[in-house]
Amino acid sequence: MNGTARTAGVTLGLIAAMALTACSGSPAATPTRTVTATATATPEVPADPDTPTPAATPTATDTAFSLSDPATWTISTDEVGPIALGGPVQGEIDDLAAAYTRSTDACPASPETTFWERSDTPGLIVIPRDGKVAGVTIGGVGSDPVTTNSPETDAGIGIGAPLTEVRSAYPDLQYTGTYGEDEGPYSMWSVQADGRYMTFQLGTDGTTVGAIWVGSVAMLPYEYCA
Repeated sequence: MNGTARTAGVTLGLIAAMALTACSGSPAATPTRTVTATATATPEVPADPDTPTPAATPTATDTAFSLSDPATWTISTDEVGPIALGGPVQGEIDDLAAAYTRSTDACPASPETTFWERSDTPGLIVIPRDGKVAGVTIGGVGSDPVTTNSPETDAGIGIGAPLTEVRSAYPDLQYTGTYGEDEGPYSMWSVQADGRYMTFQLGTDGTTVGAIWVGSVAMLPYEYCA
């Protein structure tokens, strides 16, 4: 073979090699290994049998209002149980018959003032003015007033509550005056709201509440039939 033929053969070989390289394309991508994490369950630690289980805290529930049960009534500057301050006297005292007996001892000087009695709960006195309820006294009726099953304020203060509890429940409590000893028997302690007073009068022991008054003036009436 002459030199020209060898040169042509080498050239054709190079062209063929280049063609094969172009047809082979890019090398295949190396596959990526994917690792999936598996959550490992946390083993439960058994409860210590010697550790007591805490008891659930009881939830306080209010006693449902009952017209025939004064112990379920609430005292506020707006009302005493079913009696609304400022309401028409006759319309308000009609509800009292479900729980109390109206006293037959009339007040000649104030015939509209009504006294209500019951053997197992403090009595009530309803004081009128111009045909409307001007004030209500709870307790303090008779020489030996009842202190059980009393209506209470929303702070839980009723007849028989110690003055210390009244002061704790009402930080704004003010000494109002007395019909007996200063800050002792028959002394009065008041809070004010909505233009009215709620006054706690101490009993003969000078330490516990003997009567509660709600009205437009701070002091309880000295005489209800005057």
